[in-house]
Order: sequence, then structure tokens, then C-alpha cells
Amino acid sequence: MGNQETELYSKNNIVIMNAGKTSISNYLSYVKAVIRISKSEQFDLVYGHDFYSALPMFMMKLKRKTFKLIYDAHELYFPNSQEFFSMRDYFFYFFEKKIIKKSDLVICAQEKRSEIMKKHYELKEYPLVVENISILSDRESDKTRQILSDNKYFFSTEATCIVYAGVVTKSRRIDKLIDAVNELGESYKLLIVGEGDYYGALLEKIEKLNNKNIIAVGSMAYNELGALLKKGDVGYLYYPNEGLNNKYCAPNKIYEYVSVGLPIICNENITLKNIVEDKQIGVSSDDIKKAIKLVVQNHEIFKKNTIEFNNSIVKSSDEKNVISYINEVLTR
Repeated sequence: MGNQETELYSKNNIVIMNAGKTSISNYLSYVKAVIRISKSEQFDLVYGHDFYSALPMFMMKLKRKTFKLIYDAHELYFPNSQEFFSMRDYFFYFFEKKIIKKSDLVICAQEKRSEIMKKHYELKEYPLVVENISILSDRESDKTRQILSDNKYFFSTEATCIVYAGVVTKSRRIDKLIDAVNELGESYKLLIVGEGDYYGALLEKIEKLNNKNIIAVGSMAYNELGALLKKGDVGYLYYPNEGLNNKYCAPNKIYEYVSVGLPIICNENITLKNIVEDKQIGVSSDDIKKAIKLVVQNHEIFKKNTIEFNNSIVKSSDEKNVISYINEVLTR
């Protein structure tokens, strides 16, 4: 379709739709492409992933009534679920609400979200919960080796390495993490992996501090991330407590850190705190320096628990669960 951010797949009478974040023109091209396929292909099931797919799914359903519909919502997406809800958000919310009502199966990523969605959309059944489990590969890539080569001093320095991997926005409080690591002194270092609208400001802050133990290396492809994160000792995670979507987050980053053996420090977000403390894989505190010190003091215990937690995660069980539900939907 000429758009790398859009995936369209059609085979065996099943259409799978997945629309990523994209420009208005590309999004309209995506909608047109989906509708064109729906006119020319015979299919039994449409699987829509997140709110970008809601509009074309709705238009398809208006024209054809017979196919089954599955909607997979990775976010809580309605007024009061977000810190800010724009006119654009209301546009997509209108169609998401319509398509959720018409779906034969709704999927979400967290138990509390399932409860909230059932009540908000007045559904007969709770959405199926499929956790946001993400397991990283530790295979080294050319880019990993290049980053290691470009930052030899950082990676050769004997110091506890804190890692942040993810979107770089002001709301993730990475600037506070930088301050904490800087104040803790030369026994600590910080690796930031990722980009976002706050990335430039962070680079300026790091440059002003002139601390060689703090670096930002930009974004990496998902399949390249694990080998670099394994160079760390502790993973940092922050979600604000404002908005239902943040409060009841579905943090795949916990599973990514755990999959490469990193104990976790996080803020006192209710969801993060429950997971980290229940599994005893790190420390939840709004005092970043305190959290870092506590994890380091108990690193051996947290590391052991992290490995055990990772071994207990059986990703295939969720996959089998989804497949069985899809088969059930198709036979209704």
C-alpha cells in the first residue's frame, strides 16, 4: 500500500487490520484500502487493533452484515480516561464506541480495564483480557555493536547502570531520573533508549550536566533492544496517576525489563506498584533516589525474583486462549 505504518493482510477468508499512528493522508489511504479490500475479498472475520481501525471497520459493517468482528483495544480511549481529550480524540472515540457495540468479541490488556469498559460501553460481557506480555530477544545487531563502540567509556565504566527504554516525553519524568543519577555520583550511570517530543530537551540537559555517566542513544528497533538493555542493572518505569488510562496502565515494559533480567524501579502508580511489590521484583516509590538505593541494596534478591517471574510467564497460554475465543466467535 506504500505505507510502512499500515499493515494489511488477507488470507483464508480472514482479514486482519492493524493501523499504526500515521498522517491524515496516510490514514485516509489506509481507510480507502481497507474498504477496497472489503469489496473484493470474501471473509468471515475482521480483527481490528486499536481506535485507528474503528472507522474502516464501521464502514465495512454498514455495507456487509454477515462477517464476525473482533476489536482489540490496547488503550482506554474515552473522555476522563486521558489527561487531555482533543477534538481528534472525540472523532475516533465516536467510531470506537460504535464498533465496540457491534463487536462479537472485545479484547483489552488489563483486568481493571475490562471492568471499566464493560460499564462505560454497557457491554453484556466483560472484554477478554490478554496481557501486554512482551519478551525481548538478546540477539546483538549491527546497531547494538555500533552503540557499544561509540560509547566505550560509558559501557566500560564500573557503575550500577540504570536503564530507561521507551517514549521520551515530559510526563515520564526522565528529567527527574537524570537528576537523581547525577546526584548519586560516580557509582551510578544512566542509559536512555528511545525518542519523543522531549528528546531534544533531554539532550540539552545531559550536555549541560557534562556527566559522562549519563547518555541517550536514540531509538532502537524492538528486535534490537534486548541485547542493549542486558548491559543494564535496573530498569526505570514511570506512569502518571492522572487519567484512567495511566492509572490502570498495561505496561509491556515491565515484561521487557524482566525478560532481560532487570529488577525495576517505578513510581507509585497503582498498577505498577501492585505488580512490582506483589512479584517482589523491585521498588515502587516517588522518591527516585531512594528507590535506586533500595534496589541496589537488595539487588541479588530482586534479580532472583525477576528471573523466577520471567520463567513463570507463559506467553503461549494467552495465544491459545485468544485462538479458542476466535474459533468460538466463528462458530456462533
